[in-house]
Amino acid sequence: MIDKLLDPLLNGLESGNWGVVFVVVAVALIVNLRPILDFLERRESRREDFVREAIKIDAVAGAVRSFLEEELNYLLFKKVTGIPANKALRDKLKEIVDRSAGEIQTFQLARAKNHLRMKEGKLNVVIELIDRVEWCFNWVAAIAMTLFALVFFMLPNAIRGINFQQLVALMGMGFLFFLFALFLVRQTIPLSVARKLQPIIKELEYSSNRVDNAPKA
Repeated sequence: MIDKLLDPLLNGLESGNWGVVFVVVAVALIVNLRPILDFLERRESRREDFVREAIKIDAVAGAVRSFLEEELNYLLFKKVTGIPANKALRDKLKEIVDRSAGEIQTFQLARAKNHLRMKEGKLNVVIELIDRVEWCFNWVAAIAMTLFALVFFMLPNAIRGINFQQLVALMGMGFLFFLFALFLVRQTIPLSVARKLQPIIKELEYSSNRVDNAPKA
């Protein structure tokens, strides 16, 4: 695949057609994205295998064994849910999901993981001003990228005598701008999910606090 992309890349560099160069480079990155992600996933799996093997060693005991067991639980929980969480946070997330009666799902917590904080044994959804600014910026930028994509898609109809290479470059640029717009929209999902979870988690933790502080008969 790289060999097939090399010729148009070199031709674009020689002719100064930077649109073609940009499209070729972007296509190369997209095509090789899966191998890159697979490589990172294999590194995480090797870490998990290493911890498993270390636990099997009889000489490993006491605090070291407890640390390795916790590390394995951390890795497995992250692998299954996508949430890097210590034992206290794992237990709290499980509790929240169970008490929500289906209103909160684990995948929602995974999407909002960067906004989850533990404080004094309670789970909080923290949304800061910078998060709101970033959310607005991503939406504005996504709309702008979509408009740029539409312009590139319509340009071939406005250019007389356009050749095939120019057509491919314009369509490729439009497609890349559209993909970038989708990427920016995707960046808004964590905050959108966090805003939805915030009042639910707050009410669950508040009701739990009332039960804990209720006078015992």
